[in-house]
Amino acid sequence: MGNHHDSIALDWVRGEIQDTLTQGQHALEAYVENRDDTARLRFCLNYLHQVHGTLQMVELYGAALLTEEMEKLTQAVLNETVANTDEAVEVLMQAILQLPQYLEHLASSQDDFPMVLLPLLNDLRAARGESLLSDTSLFKPDLAPSRITVTGKVSQRLQDPTVLGHIRKLRQMYQFALAGVIREADLDAHFEYMQKVIQRLIRLCQKTPRGELWKAASAFVETLQAHVNPVNAAVKSLLRELDSEIRRLTDEHADILQQPVPEALLKHLLYYVARARDLDSPQVSALREAYQLNQALPSEDDVDAARTRVSGPGRDAIHSVVGALNEELAKLKDQLDLFVRSELRQNSELEDLLPGLRQVANTLAVLGLGIPRKVVTEQVELVENLSAQSEQVDDGTLMDIAGALLYVEASLAGLDSDGQQESSTEEASDAPVNLGSRELGEASGALLRESRNTLEQVKSAIVNFIASQWDTREIEHVPGLLHSIRGGLSLIPLDRVAGMLASAERYITDVLLGSKQVPDWKQLDILAYAVTSIEYYLERLAEGIGENDSILRVAEDSLASLGFPVGAEPTWTETAAEDVPVVEPAEEQPETTVTAAPEETKSSDSELLDDEILGIFVEEAEEVLETIHEFYPRLRQNHDDREALTEVRRAFHTLKGSGRLVGATSIGELAWSVENLLNRVIDQTIRPTDDMFTLVDEVNARIPSLIREFKEGQTAGDVETLISRAEAMATTRRTDDEAVETAAVAEVQDTAVDAQEETLETESPVEENDTAEAAPETSFDEDDLIDDEILEIFVEEAGEVLETIREYLPMLLRQHDDRSALSEVRRAFHTLKGSGRMVGALVVGELAWSVENMLNRVIDGSIFMNDDIASLLEDVTANLPALVEDFEKRRAPSVDTSNLEARANALANGEIPDASMMPVAESDGSEAMAENEYAAAEEEAGNTDEDAVDPVLLDIFESETETHLQTL
Repeated sequence: MGNHHDSIALDWVRGEIQDTLTQGQHALEAYVENRDDTARLRFCLNYLHQVHGTLQMVELYGAALLTEEMEKLTQAVLNETVANTDEAVEVLMQAILQLPQYLEHLASSQDDFPMVLLPLLNDLRAARGESLLSDTSLFKPDLAPSRITVTGKVSQRLQDPTVLGHIRKLRQMYQFALAGVIREADLDAHFEYMQKVIQRLIRLCQKTPRGELWKAASAFVETLQAHVNPVNAAVKSLLRELDSEIRRLTDEHADILQQPVPEALLKHLLYYVARARDLDSPQVSALREAYQLNQALPSEDDVDAARTRVSGPGRDAIHSVVGALNEELAKLKDQLDLFVRSELRQNSELEDLLPGLRQVANTLAVLGLGIPRKVVTEQVELVENLSAQSEQVDDGTLMDIAGALLYVEASLAGLDSDGQQESSTEEASDAPVNLGSRELGEASGALLRESRNTLEQVKSAIVNFIASQWDTREIEHVPGLLHSIRGGLSLIPLDRVAGMLASAERYITDVLLGSKQVPDWKQLDILAYAVTSIEYYLERLAEGIGENDSILRVAEDSLASLGFPVGAEPTWTETAAEDVPVVEPAEEQPETTVTAAPEETKSSDSELLDDEILGIFVEEAEEVLETIHEFYPRLRQNHDDREALTEVRRAFHTLKGSGRLVGATSIGELAWSVENLLNRVIDQTIRPTDDMFTLVDEVNARIPSLIREFKEGQTAGDVETLISRAEAMATTRRTDDEAVETAAVAEVQDTAVDAQEETLETESPVEENDTAEAAPETSFDEDDLIDDEILEIFVEEAGEVLETIREYLPMLLRQHDDRSALSEVRRAFHTLKGSGRMVGALVVGELAWSVENMLNRVIDGSIFMNDDIASLLEDVTANLPALVEDFEKRRAPSVDTSNLEARANALANGEIPDASMMPVAESDGSEAMAENEYAAAEEEAGNTDEDAVDPVLLDIFESETETHLQTL
């Protein structure tokens, strides 16, 4: 495994390499100090070139590849062709620091694994805008067995029309199996069918380069059959490429057998075969030996262990650098403290801070700590301005500078403590610390994640405030929550968002808490909308999505309409709302109530809750309990059962809505507390625990008695303890380790819509039973939330989306396999869905979602692009402008979108797009019939002759294919 080298030769040159790298490091540091001194950068380039030549001389090709990329990046900085010079210099310094660690690894292991350096190589390439390498890019098997020289006679095999027809039928059989694999349905059977197709292609292409490709394909599928390699997106992509290779046998039949094998595809197939180290079948073993796969691919354990040792400078170096930085920061804080305490302040004295601040910024740049360096750089600019002004500097500004220094100090303390903690668990005291990834993940990602979690608590508190009929105790802690995340966001820096949170904090403090007025629904909707917009912005920012300015404008406009404009003095006054009723604790209630008062009984509320409604509620509640009893034991047994978790959460959601609707306060609020808890599990804010399941057990046991009590006229059962426990669990945050382990979750729901629905469902519970078509677009006159500016933003964005669709849809219609056009069209409908849902244009949003869902199935290969899908896309595109105009004019939709959505859903499910024949059961029957036909065809195919060209197989496939196409 790897490239073995002479350790004696390395020992001879390692000292020289280290000295040269040190000189290169000093030259690069000097360039960082003075960007105009390009001569220093040229010195660095020369030193790197010397190291590169030395490494080539001793045949350390992995290390030489690294220095080659370092040279190219340095030259690109000199040529001013890099997009971000700061980023380029940072990654270059990281590489200079890590190369000695890699050479130290080589001295002990004698294995030169280029894959160990893959993350750093990609950082260097990305800094100069080059495409990234994959581990397969560094996977170098011996491809000599595939380079077979053939004569023109072999092409005669594919000149017979019967043979070509036979290949087309083989491809149809392969495609049918491929569709099953993509859906991950009955994988073993579909892999078996694939193998039989591939074996026939091996015989047909024997003793040609294509024959070697199909041998590798057969071994690749064998690893999937043995469950050695996972069936993931990359594997499915390779299987699709094999489908294209079958098509090439017919499209290029004149000379395809003479063409060289596509080496990129062959390497990818062999890569997966090489990973199957524990699979020792004759076919896999033959390929492993012929292509020397064991030598080409080191084991993952070897690579991971080596990366751990060489991924950064040693801990001793980190500890030393952090210690020096902390000393410098302590001096700066002392200087600042003396200035604050001075009775006779001279602004010019602040200039004494500048040398130290610049030194800290430069050191942070060398370490690759981008965010703390940016914070310090901003303080340098601020101090320069303050020292030059004539007005006295206020204490608040000086405290901001001190806070920035504390932030940097805290970041370094966390870095150093991590290194110390890790060193106690590692045998090697000089094991490296990966600075860049930790700094980004902890300083930026964690802060955004924490801010979003806090905003989720804010939204829940507002909902509880509404549900409790304006009990201010529910929101007393909200200003503190908002204040707690403002400072961190301003340091990232997200000053604009911090200003919005300050306005929201002022509104809650002055209006909701400081005033005794009953808030109206319009104000609460606007507040919820502002908080939701901020949360949505942070979510998009965490996902790396740009162009979010319109979202922030909506939040700013919302806060301004509340009388608390961002960055300005409030315009709200208590006299402006003098007509609003005042909260009276004993007599008056708000004009719009959410639920019936707990003290009211069935006898006093008979006009609103008659026996028929009571019967419906009890019947529905019992059905919900049946659902819980069906799925909850599954969830109890398997915490990762997503289907069971979703069904249980939906059951409590239904119980919450119906309970609130009929005034069953205790049932509704208890169900909501459990639903909220399960929501946190679904979005992975918390993890399921034994305490959580114990609580749900108690809730399940309590609900039947609550239903009986409600039938007897008692609306307020004793459930406060259970609700409090659920709320406490829902607000419990995970540890940092758990948060880091959690992968980014695929898009399941729009945060903005969820939060808006949480508010709306308490405002008008009846809407929970309405369909998407009963959207607020039919009653715009009553919807004050959609103001003219928000409407204008939506219409403008919708126009841009439609232009994108008109640009790319014709390309997709002309060429159904144009993946680029397909992705752009899908992205356009995704954008339209999100913006439509956000502003309440649900007819547009839900229609766009149905189309996006269908195109997602096309992209992942579950269904194939066809004329029915193309026709639907044309129809939807033709109707969207009218629907957008309807929303803009605040009138009822002029187009009934139910048929279009039904067609999209049918096509997404692989069904015939006929709205009059939509029962799901038909699809099940169709699939069963297709499977029976498929099995019958294979049974006959298994009895056919094993010749390369099988005339019987042609008839078998014709019969099977006709039946299957009729089914489709």
